[in-house]
Amino acid sequence: MTVDTADTAQSFPVHTVPIAVTGLACRAIGVDGPDALRRVLLEGRDVLARHDAATAAALGVPSALARDPRYVGTAAMLQGQESFDHALFGLSLREAELLDPQHRLFLELCREALEDAAWLAPAAGRRVGVFGGCGSPIYLMTRLAGAGAALEAAGATALSFAAKPDFLSLRVAYRLDLRGPAMTVQTGCSTGMSVVQAAVAALAAGECEAALAGAACLTRLDPAGYLHHPGAIESPTGRCRPFDAAADGTVGGSGGAVVVLKRLADAERDGDHIHAVIRAVAITNDGGAKIGFTAPGEAAQAEAVARAFRVSGIHPDTIGCVEAHGTATALGDPIEVAALTRGFRAAGGTRLAHAALGSVKGNLGHADAAAGMLSIAKAVLSVAHGEIYPTANTTTANPELRLAETPFRLPTAPEAWPVADHPRRMAVNCYGMGGTNLHAILEQAPARAPGAATPADPLVFVLSAADAEMLEALAARMAAAFRADDAPAALDAAFSLATGRPALAARRAVVARDVAEAAGLLTMPAPALPVLRDRPVVIDGADAGWSALLPDLTDSPDARGLVDGVAPARLVFGPDNAPGGDPADPLIVDGRDRMQALARLWCLGVRVDWTAVFRDTSPRRVPLPVMPYRPTRCWIDLTPAEPVTAATAAPAAVTPAFVEAPLAAGTAIPATIVTGCATPVTGLGPTLPLAEAGAVTGRVLLVLPGALGLAGRRPADPEELRQARALHDRPGVELTIIDTAAAVDLPPAAAAALAARIRAEAAGDAPAVAFDGARRLVLVAEAVAADDAAPLPDDGWPAPETAAPETAGPELAHPAASAAAARLAALPVEPARGPALDAALDRLCAAHSVAMLRTGGVEVAPGAEITRAGLDRRIGLVQGQGQGQMQGWGRMLDAALADLAADGLLTIAGDRLIWGPAVADLPAPDVAADR
Repeated sequence: MTVDTADTAQSFPVHTVPIAVTGLACRAIGVDGPDALRRVLLEGRDVLARHDAATAAALGVPSALARDPRYVGTAAMLQGQESFDHALFGLSLREAELLDPQHRLFLELCREALEDAAWLAPAAGRRVGVFGGCGSPIYLMTRLAGAGAALEAAGATALSFAAKPDFLSLRVAYRLDLRGPAMTVQTGCSTGMSVVQAAVAALAAGECEAALAGAACLTRLDPAGYLHHPGAIESPTGRCRPFDAAADGTVGGSGGAVVVLKRLADAERDGDHIHAVIRAVAITNDGGAKIGFTAPGEAAQAEAVARAFRVSGIHPDTIGCVEAHGTATALGDPIEVAALTRGFRAAGGTRLAHAALGSVKGNLGHADAAAGMLSIAKAVLSVAHGEIYPTANTTTANPELRLAETPFRLPTAPEAWPVADHPRRMAVNCYGMGGTNLHAILEQAPARAPGAATPADPLVFVLSAADAEMLEALAARMAAAFRADDAPAALDAAFSLATGRPALAARRAVVARDVAEAAGLLTMPAPALPVLRDRPVVIDGADAGWSALLPDLTDSPDARGLVDGVAPARLVFGPDNAPGGDPADPLIVDGRDRMQALARLWCLGVRVDWTAVFRDTSPRRVPLPVMPYRPTRCWIDLTPAEPVTAATAAPAAVTPAFVEAPLAAGTAIPATIVTGCATPVTGLGPTLPLAEAGAVTGRVLLVLPGALGLAGRRPADPEELRQARALHDRPGVELTIIDTAAAVDLPPAAAAALAARIRAEAAGDAPAVAFDGARRLVLVAEAVAADDAAPLPDDGWPAPETAAPETAGPELAHPAASAAAARLAALPVEPARGPALDAALDRLCAAHSVAMLRTGGVEVAPGAEITRAGLDRRIGLVQGQGQGQMQGWGRMLDAALADLAADGLLTIAGDRLIWGPAVADLPAPDVAADR
């Protein structure tokens, strides 16, 4: 510990504990991991996609935008952003759809970083910290906010958990069972470096034994480019050229990176692979001493640089490379170079043009909150591999930088970076709009002692994944790594696989003397064994040390041969000791070859203490290929909700809760229920997917959200509409269309009633229904289509331009856009049809609305009053947690209050809301406890 006496205000202790980087994961446009990033850097490649006006239309860019002369066709969309392996992380599909894709990316990167460190299994349940940051919640703002019924059905609390940055790191700690400090750090463009500073400080203070530090940011969710505005930071040419004479601004990027950090002494003690060492991270703030809030400040940047050198004890003349913030803006680059030079000189530096200067933004774009982490990832690769990388789009130095008078130079091609009389050292500089500046110093990892000799006995190499397909892909990755020129030592690889990763459902184990033999075995077919997690094992014979390796070993099964009701694996030692029965039984394991027996037992689900297996060796952890994911589309891509107008916000006293109309003759014939892939109605019983309905005939009920193009609702998928049209036109099919586009709006009891009605119609017992949650109407499609006086256009199908998701914006949001909805809404009520069901569902909907208000702290009791402004404030606290109301919520509240007033439960007198005596008699609907 040293004292920094250069601060004029006061002196305070600064920790200088060296921190090891033991794991690394990264993702960016065109980059799916550290190896891919290294290739991009070596090639000096700009990975951002670009398109011209002709290509823009194919990408769904509005023609008016693409024709604008200011339009720049450089896209910052991350490939695969819509997909996520939700099951692996214990999330339902619906939870994953709501979860901000930045949070999903961060969760994946944290898991990959721990796998790279061979520490995913050991980290669980230990004091491992999580320090993360992310960008603005644009998924919520651009997708969920216009999702109408889906948004409202999710509930404010669920949306808050899914979108707020507060829960970014907490979710990782929960899903991976990490028990150190977990916090989100947000400092604008310097967020990625700020999380590293926070993690380093926590490790130095002893608050955790290891830490994840990282950030994820998606700056765009669509393939469109942007409009250039004079004076803005975006490049009018669509290329980021850091420090170049032709630099004219930055371009956006998307991605993220995560590192696993441990105190260097602990990492060396534990045999961890060390990618690099962080010697210091210094942080300052500009305060008010600059020309504007968003402008960079030279003095505070220079102070961060000088302090990093002082607290680390490293001389600036030993720095071989500087990874700069490098936004390629006219203001930012000159100020940054001046600040770096000033800081180097203040710390005693005297050399000129000795440190290569670069910025990963030329390759990947500006990833905003994740930019600093991608710079850290580049620096780790650089010092680890001894490589200096050129910056893409940078060929001629900006003369305003006056580099000849600075410690810096611009490399234009990859360079080898040999070790001199000191380890390779690299500085990383980062600053953010608003004033937070950081400077880090990284160093080459200390030389590792020679590894232990490969044992004479064979080793067990174990692999596991969530399913057989993933396991096969992982085996192929591992075999390739074992055949590579830099393949790990066999002992280190076997140890890292066995102790560094959790055992999942699909398992494979091979026994080999070296990695080359293991690679060959991994590419051969393997028998599938019945895996049962924590399967007990029974030994037939002497223990001979097996109990030290098998925690669940027993020699006393019950009379049926079971242990705790489970069929155990049976460890035998030759034919003489084999129990009766089929010797080919997969649960019988020959124990005469200990390694082969351990491999087979583990594949059956038996717990093996691999630490005990490797106890008499000296293995080290090594980075190995990470497990692939099973990507599932988890994306809500809905059109904006219908805007609130005088008509839609008016009390709905004249609109009945349910409207039913008879179908054409023939409803007594049973029907087949065919469903679209996004049908949000549960409880339908046996159904046939639309994609598999090629041979169905007779009466068919097609339950397809968006099939009728109801106003304000997302239309059905175009491909499903084509399949449905083919079904409609097929001879021998009598089709009834049931549009359930907003069924997610219903409380559970009403949703169950809707499913029951559809099942009844399929049985030929009741008229079919279609549901529009905006007005809580039950409607019938075919009844209107059969009305000669006012037929639906195109036999009830929405016009193609209405059905296409990319054009179903303002047109669909206007009530007049859907002739189907307008005609269905005008159907007369038949008082004799279902009045008891109507009344019951009315009361359930009212009870649900009242329960939600009470959850928000609103007093709902006979005679109680509240002003509308007070209600908005009270509910707003729950909906937005102090962040303001979400789009679409006001429309939902207006409709709920109007329905309550129409039912006589509430009197609206100007701004006053007065509860009537009937609220005391409402039933209590089933509302989730966490709401």
